[in-house]
Amino acid sequence: MHTLLLKKTFNQRGESWGASDGESKSPVLNGFAHLRVLRSLPADVVSTLAASSEHSSGKQDRRPFREQAPCREVGARQGWVGAAPGRPEEAAVKGPGAPAARMARVFIYGTLKRGQPNHKVLLDGANGRAAFQGRGRTVEPYPLVIAGEHNIPWLLNLPGQGRCVAGEIYVVDEQMLSFLDEFEGCPDMYQRTPVRVTVLEWEGRQGTPEEMPATDGTLQCFVYSTASYAPEWVRLPHHDNYDSRGEHGLPYNPRENR
Repeated sequence: MHTLLLKKTFNQRGESWGASDGESKSPVLNGFAHLRVLRSLPADVVSTLAASSEHSSGKQDRRPFREQAPCREVGARQGWVGAAPGRPEEAAVKGPGAPAARMARVFIYGTLKRGQPNHKVLLDGANGRAAFQGRGRTVEPYPLVIAGEHNIPWLLNLPGQGRCVAGEIYVVDEQMLSFLDEFEGCPDMYQRTPVRVTVLEWEGRQGTPEEMPATDGTLQCFVYSTASYAPEWVRLPHHDNYDSRGEHGLPYNPRENR
């Protein structure tokens, strides 16, 4: 009974799926998207389904579904703030009288920047907490292109090609990070990956060394880049500082207008 219910839920989710800037309409959901459904089921049902899946596929991976991350993170631990030596997963930032909370730095280069169409989602407390820390530029060059029907900015995960990209540095809590994963359609459209950023302007708190730029003026951040792009996108013009109203003549089409 649970298996039939699960399949029906997948079908319903698949028909309406499309939470990223890329607005994927595919009815096929990958394993990461399935987690959103699996997490709502009782633990014994998830274990039964996992065992059934292993038996039918011949795979011997015994990790429970609940242990697998909903967003594929390449170098996932490298974007957390204030990671203690040897315990990068235990990053903590404390506010006055507040308990320790895991925070992460995110490098924003597109429509989420100040003055851009989607910046409002970072200001909405219902999505979590986000605090502006400064401006920076990627240490390595990347191709930043504007592509697709809705003129969306994409940072192609091709380090060493393109230009060094300017953007903004934010520190966010886990709730906002989870929201951004969903907002960016991670991992289907974008993938959350680590990037080294040279700090150009710093407004962040004067805290512990782990919370400050390194001595060479760089920081490790998360960034939403993509390896899921059409081959011809590499040949599109490369940008170094995105503006939806820039001289490129490719204005972003907001989600509410689609």
